[in-house]
Amino acid sequence: MPMLARWVILGALFAAVTGGTVGLVVGLVAYAPTAPFAAVELGFPAALAGGLVGLVGGITTATASRIRRHGVSLEAAGSAGRAQEAQDG
Repeated sequence: MPMLARWVILGALFAAVTGGTVGLVVGLVAYAPTAPFAAVELGFPAALAGGLVGLVGGITTATASRIRRHGVSLEAAGSAGRAQEAQDG
């Protein structure tokens, strides 16, 4: 499985389980017969938020590993940009 997809799935899964558990507890405290609906009401938005956080984490991890693999430094990237500007201008 690609690294980005793995991060998105794990983020969504952990957030959905946490949100569903909190929703179930809140629902049981508030009104027990509607507790499963409270679990879904909190679990689904939490899964979406967790997926977005996982997406950002996956993008960050993929970018960091690509930079580490190819050995790109900020100084080299800056000097390459200045060289390109010198050719254009």
